[in-house]
Amino acid sequence: MKGQMKKQKGITLIALVITIIVMLILAGVTIGMVVGENGILKRAEDAAVISKRASIEETIQLEYLGAFGTDGKVNMSDLADGLIQQGATAVLENGNGLVATFDGNNYYIDEEGNVAVLGSADNEVDKIVTANEPKLVSGMIPIKYNGKNWVICSNTDSDWYSYTKNKKQWANVMLSDGKYDSTATVGTVVENDELGSTFVWIPRYAYKITSGYKGQKGSLDIVWLNNDTNEYSCIENGKMKTKNATKTAVLNETFTAYKDYVVHPCFQNGNGNYANGEWDSELSGIWVAKFEGGYPMEDNVNDSKAAKKISVESEEVYYPVFKGQRYSYNYLTISQIYSMLKEIDGASNPYGLTATADSHFIKNSEWGAVAYLSYSAYGIGNNTEAKEISLNNVNLNGKVNSISTKGVWAVTGYAGEHEASSTNSMATNTFSVAPEAGLTEELSNGTITSYAWYTSKGVSASTTGNIYGIYDIAGGQNEMTAAYVDYDKTKASYLTTYGSSFTNDGNTKYATAYKAYASATNYGTNDSFREWTLENGYFGDGLFEVSTVDDLTTGGYCAWYGDWQEADATHEPFFLRGGNYAHTTYAGTFYLADGVGYSSLYNRGFRAVLVGE
Repeated sequence: MKGQMKKQKGITLIALVITIIVMLILAGVTIGMVVGENGILKRAEDAAVISKRASIEETIQLEYLGAFGTDGKVNMSDLADGLIQQGATAVLENGNGLVATFDGNNYYIDEEGNVAVLGSADNEVDKIVTANEPKLVSGMIPIKYNGKNWVICSNTDSDWYSYTKNKKQWANVMLSDGKYDSTATVGTVVENDELGSTFVWIPRYAYKITSGYKGQKGSLDIVWLNNDTNEYSCIENGKMKTKNATKTAVLNETFTAYKDYVVHPCFQNGNGNYANGEWDSELSGIWVAKFEGGYPMEDNVNDSKAAKKISVESEEVYYPVFKGQRYSYNYLTISQIYSMLKEIDGASNPYGLTATADSHFIKNSEWGAVAYLSYSAYGIGNNTEAKEISLNNVNLNGKVNSISTKGVWAVTGYAGEHEASSTNSMATNTFSVAPEAGLTEELSNGTITSYAWYTSKGVSASTTGNIYGIYDIAGGQNEMTAAYVDYDKTKASYLTTYGSSFTNDGNTKYATAYKAYASATNYGTNDSFREWTLENGYFGDGLFEVSTVDDLTTGGYCAWYGDWQEADATHEPFFLRGGNYAHTTYAGTFYLADGVGYSSLYNRGFRAVLVGE
């Protein structure tokens, strides 16, 4: 009996222990299901987060739809205001869109309405690629426009620039050849006639022709690249992605557009081969003169610093000024222009520059970089249909002024009256005025009027359609570039007669030697246009890829938007871009003609580029 009782007691104890263990196991499972990593509570919490984010994304989408203007485009400023009203604690412009903060989390919205949830991590926001910060060199003074005047600002001023599709506010600096130098006080108001030579920052970007390759009218898209890399950001499936642009343009399957974004060649390292206008390092951006080179005005005290001379190829010439409402420089050989612009950062320059500026004559690739950015959504164009830049059509008819005994024919920084069209704002006429009348806000011959660059009508001559862009790339003077067709110099004598300072050196980072047509007999751009194909490595210069023809003998109105691309059959190996004041609807950003490069022609202009790396 006692034994049985002990045995029964032992079994009960074991059963109890087992029961307890089973209950603990079951309890552990139950607790895990409730509070574990994948438990009910965690799932409920995640569901709440997902629901909250979905609600916020829906709010963003509704505000996005409400930000469409009558022009069919989204106004990003209106979108930002709407998001603030819906509870966003902060909205910042970033990259190609906005970053809105709701409940401590960041949401990136691009201009197509795509939304990426970045969460609370600031480093995710930092991954969004924006336009590169301008690189300043000695002599540069940042300036911003307050709606009435230019004001000196610091390079950390948040209002200095904004490379967004909505604002199109490209960064401007003036050099120290005006009233002020780099010691001037931030906040100083600068009148138009007090400005120094002005330059505009073109940040490193990649572009993609989205339609119209070799067509009558095309469109392109731009992405900003990170520092001197090929990286850009985009949204895919609600996630922010970092991608790499290519270094060479490749056509899509229909041969009408590019397959991928391609780094613009003027920012690329040519690694000793500069056939497409590359540099000798990877660039984060370049500075391009806001205006054509002009004569300093003797009656303007603020031009007195520049009203001194520099020796260029055994001739004393004035340092140019790059300011609006100045007489356009002319009567220099292309060799003299090249030499002069290489020297404007020399020891005695009036601009405050040093050799670190690496000044030079604009190349075709750099011209193309300005043109493509202008026709993108970050300039005067947009994603669907670009507009032409208004023509500077001021013709002074060879009037002589006191600073030049050779006569001046054009004036920088004016816009001619234009057609009432949303897609074509080209000037329709030319006219003559006497410089004795003064370079006022309006120059008129009684029939046609042109307007100064800072007026509400004058900004139509800018690459941005506002005051922040680059002027005179349509009309004014035919602008020469540091580029030439590399023919046999024993036969093409113009190369050495008028361009010896750079044509003897071949391809360099300062000048581009274009491939010559092997069977050429006339040694001009006309013969060789067929060689500048994508297959031969040419892109980004606004020539072959935006032309309907392969041979300029059948040229004419063959570039995008009806711009003129043609050269005659003479021995003219140099490039003329933009057209001049005498041209009407066929002048424009993609205009191309040929030139001899000699000094006796009156309608040949130029502009400078600074690198500063």
